[in-house]
Amino acid sequence: MLVKTRTNMEPMEEIDEKATVPFLPTEVISTLKTHFPDIIEESPEWLTYESDTFAISFNLAALEESIMLHVDILDEPEDAVLGTIRKLCGLFNCRAFDTTAAEFLEP
Repeated sequence: MLVKTRTNMEPMEEIDEKATVPFLPTEVISTLKTHFPDIIEESPEWLTYESDTFAISFNLAALEESIMLHVDILDEPEDAVLGTIRKLCGLFNCRAFDTTAAEFLEP
């Protein structure tokens, strides 16, 4: 998931609704459509981007807290998606938290 906080340095256990900076829905959608022109708008709360090696579905239902990413690996290499996740972090001035590993991804 993508998380934006005041310093973008807080450990996850210290992040609460007071520490998070909300994502702006119109800005998020506009930025995604600009930088990923092939993105598909499934609904106002779901967008999907698919490459040759991975697919990312963006759950925009809780933008006041985070952008949940659902990543499907379609082909090798499995870590090909990391470049796109780093790009997203730069575009939105945020960090990516791996919910499976329970840790922030290194920049």
